[in-house]
Amino acid sequence: GYSATDYIASFIGFAPVDDPQLVAIVVVDTPKGYPYYGGTVAAPAFREVVGDSLRYLEVPVRYESEEKAADDEETTVPMVINLPVDKAENVLRDAGLVSERSGSGQVVYGQIPLDGVKVK
Repeated sequence: GYSATDYIASFIGFAPVDDPQLVAIVVVDTPKGYPYYGGTVAAPAFREVVGDSLRYLEVPVRYESEEKAADDEETTVPMVINLPVDKAENVLRDAGLVSERSGSGQVVYGQIPLDGVKVK
């Protein structure tokens, strides 16, 4: 039945993008805590399982030279809480990050990941 407090997080994908060899879905029933979205809860498991499976199947890893260089670089997430949304998006873009908005307010009141976290 329906629950206002329990969620199901899911993620489906295929790999590799240019020559699909695998398709997988990860479903997490009643993830704990917040955030509880599929991209946050289930996607990391997808990445691990599919990555291991591609290595097992000996599917070669292919990078474009720019992708490889970008993949090796770590970026520290800047603080954008309390900034106007358009300013926050610019700060994140200037840091080489892609942002995703949730809600419709004009000011950022929370961020994931938090500032100071290193991401690739």
